[in-house]
Amino acid sequence: MPWRMGVDVGGTFTDIFLLDEAGGRTLTMKLSSTPDDPSRAIVSGATDLLGLHEIRPQQLAYLAHGTTVATNTILQRAGARVGMLTTAGFRDLLEIGRQKRPRVYDLFADKPLVLVPRHLRKEVKERVAFDGTVLADMKLPAVKKLVQQLCSARIDALAICFLNAYANPVHEQQAKELVRELNPKVYLSVSHELTSEFREYERFLTTVLNAYVGTTLDDYLTNLQRSLRRSGIRATPHIIQSNGGLMSIRAAANAPIRTVLSGPSAGVVGAVHVGRQAGLRNIITLDMGGTSTDVSLVKDARPSMVSAQQLAGYSLRLPTIAIHTIGAGGGSIAWIDDAMGFHVGPSSAGAMPGPAVYGLGGERLTVTDANVLLGRLNQEALLDGAMPIYRTLADKAVAPLAKTLKLSEERTAAGVLQVIVSAMVRAVRVISVEKGEDPRDFALMAFGGAGPLHATAVAKQLGMRTVCVPQAPGLLCSMGALLAVPTMEYSRTKVIGAGEELTVFLDTDRVSRSELLQAVTRFHQEHAKQFGYSSPEDDVQVVTCRVVATGVAAELESPLLAARPGKPVARETRPVYFEITGKWLDCPVFRREELGSGATLEGPAIVEQLDATTLLYPDDAAIVDEYGNILITVAVEQAEADDNA
Repeated sequence: MPWRMGVDVGGTFTDIFLLDEAGGRTLTMKLSSTPDDPSRAIVSGATDLLGLHEIRPQQLAYLAHGTTVATNTILQRAGARVGMLTTAGFRDLLEIGRQKRPRVYDLFADKPLVLVPRHLRKEVKERVAFDGTVLADMKLPAVKKLVQQLCSARIDALAICFLNAYANPVHEQQAKELVRELNPKVYLSVSHELTSEFREYERFLTTVLNAYVGTTLDDYLTNLQRSLRRSGIRATPHIIQSNGGLMSIRAAANAPIRTVLSGPSAGVVGAVHVGRQAGLRNIITLDMGGTSTDVSLVKDARPSMVSAQQLAGYSLRLPTIAIHTIGAGGGSIAWIDDAMGFHVGPSSAGAMPGPAVYGLGGERLTVTDANVLLGRLNQEALLDGAMPIYRTLADKAVAPLAKTLKLSEERTAAGVLQVIVSAMVRAVRVISVEKGEDPRDFALMAFGGAGPLHATAVAKQLGMRTVCVPQAPGLLCSMGALLAVPTMEYSRTKVIGAGEELTVFLDTDRVSRSELLQAVTRFHQEHAKQFGYSSPEDDVQVVTCRVVATGVAAELESPLLAARPGKPVARETRPVYFEITGKWLDCPVFRREELGSGATLEGPAIVEQLDATTLLYPDDAAIVDEYGNILITVAVEQAEADDNA
């Protein structure tokens, strides 16, 4: 009986989702991440879950996972020592960039660190025109000397970035072959193999970033495969790409930059699946974990896609799901600056030492500590008793902040949650209001370990009426890994006037002239929506052609929940502080597994489960659908909703 496994490695927890291909049975596990070596948590969690249910490692036929290794390498500036070969005259392009300041009105804002020192950037005398015509041949003996100089400088990786290589990669190919002969151990990143599109700065930067993370991800993947083999697991792991599709280990090793939004993209894939089940085709995802919150907009059951993405100030020229990430998670630390400004995050306590209440050495107040102080999280343990909670440590962590702010401890804790919710509201506005979409036209899909705890507060401020909490919200990213399909996207820059006829073949289908003209009309409509104006009388250019090849999606048949209509019985009642009332209210606490299809809840209420806690505010109402999703109707005053939209 074969099993499929999906894994999501987060900054605080590693989540595992196991599916029986034959019977549809699902098993789950959540354990602390191991930041020093993420593969340790994957292997130990997988073997423990298989052993717990007496499943032989050989029965695991498929394994897909989202990884944060590439992302963290960039964020922590812990990548390889990179050298660069580029066209003569373009040595300083990485520093010149687009000549834009990170923040327009901040004259002292620093640009991101240039990842290749100037002395490791070597100029090659060669030239290719925009149409691919070779204007100046490349002299291989001269290139050989430059490569030898870089190798003598002990580079770990080499980025090859020539002007207009997207139109004709012949010189990049020749340089690559030469480097392979001279130093087969150096990690190679070649621009045309990553993106065959114009805009030289973004293409060069993407190539450099790929080289920067290449050796780290390659070591990680090698170690993961070795550890899985030692544990008896023979399934070859696949990796989630930033576009939500799967890629092989080999493809990930060659293009690790495609994994920078690996985990969050898997969450969006899972959210689309749950949305379809719940009859919600227009959703905004709110994925709040231990270190960050990721938001994305899904319209008509299709994730928003972009051809470029920003990460830590760097511009990536790769197709990705449009995900906006902020440093707001359960482990986000509250702090006061020199001007007495109150902040939460982006620094996080992470998995180690974690929030103070975990008792692992954390001493600073975090979002999780604030939720414990206000009664919103279980006062004794999380993860169904596997993680003890030490309430007294939260009291100790909040005391110095409360004293400095001259507020009560409960008001200080409530302030932490208000700040973090405001940050998430701003993030949702970035992907909705700033793109011409009204968030009130969407449901909020809350997942991640901390998402359902804060979703109703976010929805209230945005005037959103519906919040959907999946049956396993804290494990949705790992479930999404099972739903992802092998996907490869190829693009090629070709500037063509849209009055021209353009035919693109996809299988047996053809895009005709009339369909192209319709696309131009949709372009003007989308331009008006996003930017407030359009110019239909102006010509439009087709600049890039894209082809996307996808595999067949896995069938994930969710068993229907047994019907238990009416009001369920609460396990307990505990006082919870709500900032909208400024009071402690007696709040019934329910167990998620005891809620059947048709069960109804009235706020205030708390629903606890292994991987998350869901909070209903006063006057909110909820019903459980046949798939186990909690559909919350948010109590929003119309006047307030109009003001916030």
